[in-house]
Amino acid sequence: MFKAKLSICSVNNYMRLVLQLVRSVKDPETGEPVHHLKWNREYLGLPKTVKDEQHVPACDDGAG
Repeated sequence: MFKAKLSICSVNNYMRLVLQLVRSVKDPETGEPVHHLKWNREYLGLPKTVKDEQHVPACDDGAG
């Protein structure tokens, strides 16, 4: 995503969507989540959003 020159905010938003989709998969019989994930930002190489360094004030992703 960075090679495509997406902003840190955009990368975090796309990854948040992926996480929500994976977490939304439930066992039809029990209703329990199928996947139990622990999000590891460092392992995935995701940046930490530093709001003071953002060039777009509309980015308020809360992932900071």
